[in-house]
Amino acid sequence: MTLRWASSRREKIFFIIIIIAFIVGNIVYALYIHLSSAQIPLPLHEHMSPEWEFRVVATVEVYWSDWPNFRVLYDGDKLEYEESIELWALIDAFYAQRSYTIGRSLYRNGEKIRIVYMLRTETRLSLIHRRFRPRLLTRSKPIRTDALQDIGYGQQTIEVYYLQSLLYYLETIEELSDEEFDALREEASFVWRGTFDIPIPE
Repeated sequence: MTLRWASSRREKIFFIIIIIAFIVGNIVYALYIHLSSAQIPLPLHEHMSPEWEFRVVATVEVYWSDWPNFRVLYDGDKLEYEESIELWALIDAFYAQRSYTIGRSLYRNGEKIRIVYMLRTETRLSLIHRRFRPRLLTRSKPIRTDALQDIGYGQQTIEVYYLQSLLYYLETIEELSDEEFDALREEASFVWRGTFDIPIPE
């Protein structure tokens, strides 16, 4: 009788341990998924040198290559006939960063301007990793965006702003009027402005 009771007790304890381990395992897994997927908006220039936030480039497509030939553009530059203009956002290559950009051409005081809002985010898990390894060397990689798609021809002015609340607006930003879209500059940080001459294709 005593042996049966002891055996039954051990089985119950083992069963309880299995249940507890299963529950703890699921909690740890759910926490890991949350920390590795939740995107946190980063302040401007955090974990990245200012000159690496973005690049406006003139590209020439090379069909056998993943990346085109390119040159960085500066205010007043002119594109050649075979070149296209793009905005590349740069993110940390070793962590779970993402880049968000959205652009719209509108008129302000009679001047046509392409307004671009950009944002970088990073996962909570990556930020925790950085906190415990602050001296870890990283490198950046460019991400091609469509923020300057169909910008047009002739003299084109581009303004880039860093909008830390961009995630909040993403689902409804297309519904904003031009005036409302332009007004988002009031809660954004000015990053860059340049004017380019984009020739009409022959």
